[in-house]
Amino acid sequence: MLFRSGQGLPLLISSDIFSKSVGIDINPLLVKAFDSLRKKLGIDGNKISTNQGSILDKQLIAELIKKNNYQKYKVVYSWGVLHHTGSMMGTQDATSC
Repeated sequence: MLFRSGQGLPLLISSDIFSKSVGIDINPLLVKAFDSLRKKLGIDGNKISTNQGSILDKQLIAELIKKNNYQKYKVVYSWGVLHHTGSMMGTQDATSC
């Protein structure tokens, strides 16, 4: 799972390594831009999914875990993002594998 998919390069790379990759970004424009890039590159939406929302949204995280057959994700990647939420403990809870 990738938080703050941004331009999505780490998410694209992760799709070569893992069978399924999930990205989350709070900015709907970045999610839309990444989805456009994913489609342009011919990558199936089942292999990479992007979601608009916050890591602190417990309902969103619960839905993503449910979509992953109630298993937590093996790798959680976030670079320079989580400390901006103002809730480091909340982000640690949400991203704990």
